[in-house]
Amino acid sequence: MKKKKWMITVLLFAVILLSLTGCAKSGKPGYRQTIRILSGSENKVLEEILAECSKETGVEIEMTYKGSVDIMNTLKEGAGEYDAVWPASSLWISLGDTQHLVKYDESISISPVVFGIRKSLAEKLGFVGNEVSVSDILDAISQKDLTFCMTSATQSNSGASAYIGFLYALLGKTEALTEEDLDKEQLKEDISTLLAGVDRSSGSSDWLKEMFLAGDFDAMVNYECLIIDATGKENREDLH
Repeated sequence: MKKKKWMITVLLFAVILLSLTGCAKSGKPGYRQTIRILSGSENKVLEEILAECSKETGVEIEMTYKGSVDIMNTLKEGAGEYDAVWPASSLWISLGDTQHLVKYDESISISPVVFGIRKSLAEKLGFVGNEVSVSDILDAISQKDLTFCMTSATQSNSGASAYIGFLYALLGKTEALTEEDLDKEQLKEDISTLLAGVDRSSGSSDWLKEMFLAGDFDAMVNYECLIIDATGKENREDLH
């Protein structure tokens, strides 16, 4: 099987809804003193930065965390409780904003989805110091040497991105997938074998990180920022 490095880039978007009046320093007439943001859980790692922003602007920031699919569905329902949405990818806005509520959007950060493996296990598998392909990971899983955690592809952007990334890598493609591609028996066999290595799943990227830290798992597929955040935490082994 052709080996192919795998990295999926996920754009994080801050999107302002029609209902948002504005964001400015305290005391300016006609502007809200609170902004209510419906956000993907992966953005919890930015709470210190958001607190600094709130302090400097005098605008209180209220964050509500949900999975990407839940954000999409909330947009479909009108998102009346929120002034802004901040999903992991613009995909969920395109699918969910059927009422055309979103008026302004801006990409503010990028974090790839990566495969983080306990360093001692990565060394044992020969992954440290070498380029590692999805084929290598598939081989380790098929030999029962590796299991991993990832979010649900039907609930979370990181899980959907990982799933699509696996398909592209297993096919060795860079152009758009076709129905003919997805009907290939080898792909069906390979993706089934790979996903059989999923030990635990979660509906949220940040909840997946917390579950990983609380348990005893080999590896985790998640945003690089959350892999970094989990590395060295709670006396746990570093992730490679």
